[in-house]
Amino acid sequence: MRVRLLSREDEDQVASMDEASGFYVGQWIEDNEDYAYGLFDKDTLIGYCTIGEASDVCEEICGDKDYDDDSLILSDVYITPEYRGQGNALKMLQETLSIRVHTETIYCEPRYESLQRLYKKVGFIKSLGHAMKRNYKENAYVS
Repeated sequence: MRVRLLSREDEDQVASMDEASGFYVGQWIEDNEDYAYGLFDKDTLIGYCTIGEASDVCEEICGDKDYDDDSLILSDVYITPEYRGQGNALKMLQETLSIRVHTETIYCEPRYESLQRLYKKVGFIKSLGHAMKRNYKENAYVS
């Protein structure tokens, strides 16, 4: 298993995953320099996530004391059903965060309890409302 940036060569697999997940990660593929990442089992895309600027997200995040113009947001986290429950989402997030994050604070807005538990494993804590954050000065990965 390996994590890498998604590219044009992945368009068909991303489109299939978008259909299954309800996300629209395919829209970011063409100009993807550091936004959309995929987890691959050999050449098969088994999951993806995105990390981008948090500047246009909900008021909860922008009102947080640690928020600044460099803050990021993690979103569109998805693992195909047959690869769930095997630690693949955790691996994808750990590797993606280590590649992409060069800022103090990253946020996420988990809608499901299972995602909240996953995010806690990579150092996110409850922030405001349903938002969570990981402050790289204060938090460390939990194994």
